[in-house]
Amino acid sequence: MRLSGAVILLTMGVAVSAATLPPGIREIFAKAQCQGCHNDNGVASSTRLKFPVDEAGEAAFIRSLEALIDRARPADSRLIQMPTARLAHPGGERVKRGRAEE
Repeated sequence: MRLSGAVILLTMGVAVSAATLPPGIREIFAKAQCQGCHNDNGVASSTRLKFPVDEAGEAAFIRSLEALIDRARPADSRLIQMPTARLAHPGGERVKRGRAEE
Protein backbone atom coordinates (compact mmCIF):
# COMPACT_ATOMS: atom_id res chain seq x y z
CA MET A 1 0.00 0.00 0.00
CA ARG A 2 1.16 3.49 -0.77
CA LEU A 3 1.04 6.32 1.75
CA SER A 4 -1.35 8.29 -0.45
CA GLY A 5 -3.66 5.28 -0.74
CA ALA A 6 -3.66 4.82 3.02
CA VAL A 7 -4.55 8.49 3.49
CA ILE A 8 -7.46 8.12 1.09
CA LEU A 9 -8.69 5.08 3.04
CA LEU A 10 -8.39 7.02 6.29
CA THR A 11 -10.27 9.91 4.66
CA MET A 12 -13.09 7.58 3.74
CA GLY A 13 -13.10 5.97 7.18
CA VAL A 14 -12.22 2.60 5.66
CA ALA A 15 -10.33 0.10 7.79
CA VAL A 16 -9.98 2.53 10.65
CA SER A 17 -11.03 1.01 13.89
CA ALA A 18 -9.56 1.28 17.34
CA ALA A 19 -7.04 -1.42 16.45
CA THR A 20 -6.19 -1.26 12.76
CA LEU A 21 -4.46 0.92 10.21
CA PRO A 22 -4.79 0.47 6.46
CA PRO A 23 -2.53 -2.40 5.38
CA GLY A 24 1.07 -1.38 4.77
CA ILE A 25 1.04 2.05 6.38
CA ARG A 26 2.87 0.84 9.50
CA GLU A 27 5.63 -0.54 7.26
CA ILE A 28 5.93 2.79 5.42
CA PHE A 29 6.31 4.61 8.74
CA ALA A 30 8.91 2.05 9.87
CA LYS A 31 10.96 2.29 6.67
CA ALA A 32 10.90 6.09 6.91
CA GLN A 33 12.00 5.78 10.58
CA CYS A 34 9.26 8.17 11.75
CA GLN A 35 9.15 6.58 15.22
CA GLY A 36 12.73 7.65 15.89
CA CYS A 37 11.69 11.29 16.32
CA HIS A 38 7.90 11.13 16.72
CA ASN A 39 7.76 9.55 20.19
CA ASP A 40 7.42 10.74 23.80
CA ASN A 41 11.15 11.50 24.10
CA GLY A 42 12.03 12.28 20.49
CA VAL A 43 12.96 15.59 18.95
CA ALA A 44 9.47 15.73 17.40
CA SER A 45 7.65 14.91 20.65
CA SER A 46 5.80 18.24 20.58
CA THR A 47 4.18 17.54 17.18
CA ARG A 48 0.76 16.03 16.55
CA LEU A 49 2.28 12.83 15.18
CA LYS A 50 3.46 10.73 18.09
CA PHE A 51 3.86 6.96 17.94
CA PRO A 52 2.68 4.93 20.93
CA VAL A 53 5.12 3.19 23.22
CA ASP A 54 2.89 0.14 23.54
CA GLU A 55 -0.30 -1.41 22.18
CA ALA A 56 -2.39 0.38 24.80
CA GLY A 57 -1.80 3.68 22.99
CA GLU A 58 -2.49 2.32 19.50
CA ALA A 59 -6.16 3.34 19.34
CA ALA A 60 -5.39 6.94 20.34
CA PHE A 61 -2.57 7.02 17.80
CA ILE A 62 -4.86 5.92 14.98
CA ARG A 63 -7.46 8.53 15.96
CA SER A 64 -4.75 11.21 16.08
CA LEU A 65 -3.90 10.60 12.42
CA GLU A 66 -7.24 12.16 11.44
CA ALA A 67 -5.88 15.60 12.43
CA LEU A 68 -3.19 15.18 9.75
CA ILE A 69 -5.61 14.39 6.94
CA ASP A 70 -7.31 16.88 4.65
CA ARG A 71 -10.59 15.15 3.83
CA ALA A 72 -11.42 17.57 1.02
CA ARG A 73 -7.99 17.22 -0.60
CA PRO A 74 -6.30 13.99 0.57
CA ALA A 75 -3.16 14.65 -1.51
CA ASP A 76 -2.66 17.88 0.49
CA SER A 77 -2.76 16.04 3.81
CA ARG A 78 0.09 16.73 6.23
CA LEU A 79 0.49 12.96 6.55
CA ILE A 80 1.70 12.99 2.92
CA GLN A 81 3.15 16.50 2.62
CA MET A 82 5.50 16.36 5.63
CA PRO A 83 7.36 13.06 5.09
CA THR A 84 7.80 13.86 1.39
CA ALA A 85 9.16 17.31 2.35
CA ARG A 86 6.57 19.12 0.26
CA LEU A 87 5.94 21.03 3.49
CA ALA A 88 8.89 21.98 5.67
CA HIS A 89 9.91 18.92 7.70
CA PRO A 90 12.87 19.16 10.08
CA GLY A 91 13.57 15.47 9.43
CA GLY A 92 13.85 16.11 5.70
CA GLU A 93 12.41 13.89 3.01
CA ARG A 94 11.62 10.56 4.70
CA VAL A 95 9.41 9.14 1.94
CA LYS A 96 10.88 9.63 -1.52
CA ARG A 97 8.62 11.46 -3.95
CA GLY A 98 7.45 9.36 -6.85
CA ARG A 99 8.50 6.06 -5.26
CA ALA A 100 6.14 3.18 -4.57
CA GLU A 101 5.76 4.16 -0.89
CA GLU A 102 4.33 7.55 -1.77
